Amino acid sequence: MQNTNSASRILSILKEATEHGENENTLEVWVAVFKIDESNSSKKDIEVARYLRQMHDEIEYIQDEMKLDEYDEFKCKFLLGSITNALTVKSLSEPWRNVKNKLIQVAVFLCLGYCRQCLPDEENTINPEDIDDIKSQILALQSSLEASSLSKGVQKMIQNHLNEILTSLSSCRISGSSSLQGTMDAVIGEVIRKKEMLKEEKDRECLSMYTKVLDTVGKVTDGLIKSEKVISAAAKIGTQVTKALEHIN
Repeated sequence: MQNTNSASRILSILKEATEHGENENTLEVWVAVFKIDESNSSKKDIEVARYLRQMHDEIEYIQDEMKLDEYDEFKCKFLLGSITNALTVKSLSEPWRNVKNKLIQVAVFLCLGYCRQCLPDEENTINPEDIDDIKSQILALQSSLEASSLSKGVQKMIQNHLNEILTSLSSCRISGSSSLQGTMDAVIGEVIRKKEMLKEEKDRECLSMYTKVLDTVGKVTDGLIKSEKVISAAAKIGTQVTKALEHIN
């Protein structure tokens, strides 16, 4: 049974990336891998750079958790370093064949596979159907917001929360549940801080759709967690979601 953790996620992404042909454009390869739906070239660059930074963070986490500074029999630190060197913003202007050759080394994949099995089996992989369900709910809510009688301040808050949730969903493939946990912590905190303002709102139907989104995202986040080390954090998020919804309903 393969473990699901930082190493497994990075390995999965690199395997998909290296399936692209040598003559493809490096930036467009990452746009395809990260499933970036953006026509503006500047925004596209920013999004790719953001994902590459997240991959750097995960690789750094792998190095720390593997304690490679203390013991590194298979030269994993060197191999992980070769990955980060290939995943730079500067590399986006390089021919994809050059970047691919750095990533496709058998030793790199073996290193990540080794780290995957050494590190704890922390999470379940997020179900694509759950992602589709959340996105569908968000799309419906965004449509309702346009004709909503909610105050402009609450509309803006909800829209910001929806954008943050969508961003964290797209980051799950790299960072796992931590991206959703961080977003939900921030969202719930703001809901609690603005509970009095929310109580005064009359458009209960729109707020009900909003609470459904939060409830669904909270349950999906909790469902990703396996490791005993982080179960308490997931439970805390579930509890906070419930308490936050009490302030709205």
